[in-house]
Amino acid sequence: MLTILLTNWILSGRSGTETHVRDLALGLKARGHRPMVFTLSWGELAEELVASGVPVVTNLEALPWKPDLVHGHHNFTTLSALLALPGTPGLFVCHDFLAWHDEAPKFPRLLMYAAVDISRQERIASEVKCSVSDVLCIRNAVDLTRFPSRTQPLPPEPRRALVFGNLATELSVVTPIREACRMRGVQLDMAGAGAGKLVTDPEKILGGYDLVFGQGRCAMESLVTGCAVILCGREGMGPMITSDNFETLRNDNFGRRCLTEPLETGSVLTALDTYARTDHGVMHNLARTRLGMDEMVDQWLAAYRTLLALPCPSDPIEEMRASAIMLAKLSPPLLGNFRAYEQFVAHTREVAEMKDVIARVKSERDRAKATLIRERERQDSLMRVRGFMATCWKRPWLRPLVQLLGLRPARDEFHRA
Repeated sequence: MLTILLTNWILSGRSGTETHVRDLALGLKARGHRPMVFTLSWGELAEELVASGVPVVTNLEALPWKPDLVHGHHNFTTLSALLALPGTPGLFVCHDFLAWHDEAPKFPRLLMYAAVDISRQERIASEVKCSVSDVLCIRNAVDLTRFPSRTQPLPPEPRRALVFGNLATELSVVTPIREACRMRGVQLDMAGAGAGKLVTDPEKILGGYDLVFGQGRCAMESLVTGCAVILCGREGMGPMITSDNFETLRNDNFGRRCLTEPLETGSVLTALDTYARTDHGVMHNLARTRLGMDEMVDQWLAAYRTLLALPCPSDPIEEMRASAIMLAKLSPPLLGNFRAYEQFVAHTREVAEMKDVIARVKSERDRAKATLIRERERQDSLMRVRGFMATCWKRPWLRPLVQLLGLRPARDEFHRA
């Protein structure tokens, strides 16, 4: 049994790396190992892991067990974990080709580097000055138990389509897709943080769509569900995924390197026209065969065994030197990120205060409206009573009854009577 500490900057959203950490931790636990997660931001995914028996900490002093190794995502959380755990070896995994926090850190006890596709392998090789072949490649996978196959086969022509991804917005991605779908009579919806529609359980909605526009993990989750998938993102668009191009596209993680065409209405229409020529049943079976978790977990366990068999250096001076170099390199982006975070916190506070003001104004408005309604009802009731008294007063033989009840019509009604 291995004890593995996974690191990830945040577990408060639904990004690809966050979802990957959850799935890998649960996959390792199902194999009888003890995964733990260190993160700086607690959220629903962290709570989900804790509920499933996987410890999650935001303070490295709170780790329940001493790990055998550190499986690092994001350079500064990986470095923090290694510095807090003297003598513990680690590996670093790059999930993003451009993000500053995925730059590979150099540290004596980082004995292995890994990536999720060829482009990330090339990035690490360039940053740590090694051969691409020295960087392990373990591709992402999907929990097939979480994403069941759709219950009905795809129709001959797509009827419902979904733009699926946290970075897709109406301005950056959706407009040409929407126009192309309108021209083909396809209903289009959006799901993702960029559209203001963050989906925490996409497995519950994907089966209701015939066609999905997306990339990366979103594309993979859609494929194993049985949807047709056209690759697209802010960088452009790619082809519809078929059994012929599946392996080539997977080598690039169904990501930005696959998006070689401009995202325009014409190119979307061209991609839509390939729907009828694609054997979606074959594609679905291929996706569920190749994209499941078992192979990925096997590969990571093999990597852990290889890592633990390597001699682990212990040189505090070299570690201090490497830490100083990495911290100096990370200071500008971290500072910028902290400033952005402070602005975000201030904005969040202002929004919360504004919501309180709006709530108070709404409450006061509702109370005033209720008071007005009651006053109108009272006036209506009073007018009905006055109308009744005026009618009675017009009949002399009923006036004693009105006087007996102690009622008097209004003066003008009395004079009219």
